[in-house]
Amino acid sequence: MTKKWLLVLVALLFTGSAIAGDLVSAHETKRAYAKQELSPQVRSRMVEMYGATAAGTNYFVGSRLCMACHEEDAATFYDTQHSFALIRPMAQYTLVKKKGVLANTLGQKVDDFIAGLDFNTVSSALDAYKPNAPVLSVKKGVYTVTISNVDLPVLWVRQQMDREGHWIQRYGVKIPVNDQASGKTGATYLAGIQYESHGNKWVLDGIEDVYEGNVPKIKKDMTTAEAMGSGLESFDQNCVGCHVSGIRSLGKNDKGETVFKPYPAVLYDSEDPNIVDYDGDGQYDTVNIGCESCHGPGGLHVLAGNDTDRKARIVNPANLPQAEQLALCGQCHSRIKSVPNKLYSWPYKEALGQQWIPGTGSMDSYFTENFSVYPDGWNGRGTHSQFNEAIKKGTMHFNNPYEKMNCWTCHTLHRNVATSQTRTSLTVTEGTTSLRIATSYRDNTLCLACHAGYGPFASLTKTMISKYKDNIKKIAEVTEAHTHHPFGPERELGLSRCTGCHMPYKGTIPGTNDYYVAGHTWDAMSPAKSLNAGYLAKGGQPSSCAVQCHASRAQVFGLGLQTLPATSRWTGTFEKALAAILVQYFGPDGVWWKAP
Repeated sequence: MTKKWLLVLVALLFTGSAIAGDLVSAHETKRAYAKQELSPQVRSRMVEMYGATAAGTNYFVGSRLCMACHEEDAATFYDTQHSFALIRPMAQYTLVKKKGVLANTLGQKVDDFIAGLDFNTVSSALDAYKPNAPVLSVKKGVYTVTISNVDLPVLWVRQQMDREGHWIQRYGVKIPVNDQASGKTGATYLAGIQYESHGNKWVLDGIEDVYEGNVPKIKKDMTTAEAMGSGLESFDQNCVGCHVSGIRSLGKNDKGETVFKPYPAVLYDSEDPNIVDYDGDGQYDTVNIGCESCHGPGGLHVLAGNDTDRKARIVNPANLPQAEQLALCGQCHSRIKSVPNKLYSWPYKEALGQQWIPGTGSMDSYFTENFSVYPDGWNGRGTHSQFNEAIKKGTMHFNNPYEKMNCWTCHTLHRNVATSQTRTSLTVTEGTTSLRIATSYRDNTLCLACHAGYGPFASLTKTMISKYKDNIKKIAEVTEAHTHHPFGPERELGLSRCTGCHMPYKGTIPGTNDYYVAGHTWDAMSPAKSLNAGYLAKGGQPSSCAVQCHASRAQVFGLGLQTLPATSRWTGTFEKALAAILVQYFGPDGVWWKAP
């Protein structure tokens, strides 16, 4: 029996001893539930904690308990980016992708925190704040950001990876205060600095709001009110609903902070970095995007044991209407605000204290849009706008006569098989034949597995795509006829790659001008949009041609190259001159493609 596996009674458990002994392995847990040995104890504990009706209430229990029974998913889902979106910084995982802090601008064998990076002694994006710029360290095992001699302990690292394999990490900290019993804020705040593996650099992430000139607002012996006014962004207020599975409670504490309380995790491995004691009560919590984010709370499902209705007590997304299937991902991959007062950035009914739960019906009444778009009103400027883009105009991928797709048509949910969790294989039908096709967006097979036989690709068959290497010459010929570019999708520039035109990097990472956010409108943006007078008056809009290649990567027209402008600054002389050339090929009278 391994010492790492702890069955900690939650919902069952907000306090008290572990159920069925102190140490229970995952395999033993599965066996016990199969025999219904633990369900009565779980039920009894719930009644003890919450009263006679508690056993009929559905609680979030955490992914590890799910996977103790669903072992086939344990080795795959637990390795996904969703499962490691928030990690506890642990020195033993320094520089280990997915599990540890990756910042390594000092070039040491350990991360910048362990190496003791002092931004006052190096050249970086934080030069304006010297001699009061942040200092990074690890103190008594705790990763720490120090500003103005005030230590801000790092509770977790928020991380994501783009489709090119670049990592971005942000840091959640507590702020020391003098008017709370814990000596620190109830909420967690973003530290204001962000690390990007692309370029191995630190960038600003709101820290400019922490300083007046180069003098920080953070100081020793602050009140909670002063901490809230320090300029650091509240994660509890703005972010937490999409980075945990289940909201146990959410509201103001007696100091006026919005404070989130999660459900504790029932089963966990104490050596895993993706568990965090978010609220400081001594229990590890159900942080990260877990099984219950899409399947709904699992408490009643677990309590059902081998009862015949146990499947009815958990959500199977395959059985949901298409709109609700899209909402599973859309609850987080979107730019929205709660209703009615837009207090939070996830689907939530504030008056009821109620989050949207998969399988409970439409998400529409739980949110209002907060979508930053280019002037065409469709293509988004920033991150997490996939849902808004996909549903904005009844996008053909989700509304066509052939197949009503959903997000997991192209993405895997239970496996970490590729960047952005794009599928590495698809099963399609050609006539009466079922084909399993190896797929990648990099060589177009992810798109051609479905598009072969239709439109510009009518002369290709799905069988050809399933034998890609044997038919590369024909595939290249047909693709080049459509793109009017050489066929080299797997090269660095991605020549004739479907996603380059139809899903270009047109949005930027927060706090940066780095275009790493792929579009989900599948709209190949015409240069005509860049020349539209009404659009120019609103800050302009890039074309797929410009933002993906011709402005900063591929000089063809003698105009030179330049760094891409801010998303609201596609109005300069260079941008308009480039668009005037490109529109001859892709525009109202385009010699290659017609577009309004």
